[in-house]
Amino acid sequence: MGLINDENNQRIAFYLKESDQSFKVRDKVEFEITLTCNGLTAINVVSFA
Repeated sequence: MGLINDENNQRIAFYLKESDQSFKVRDKVEFEITLTCNGLTAINVVSFA
């Protein structure tokens, strides 16, 4: 599991096992947000330059 800080400084969880990519701290990413039983969760997370 990882955390993304969005543009509003809100932390949104995401699950690494659901991504084909690997991420480093401070990578810029694009993602969609969905509401799950655990709260807001980022899905379809992709890294970009």
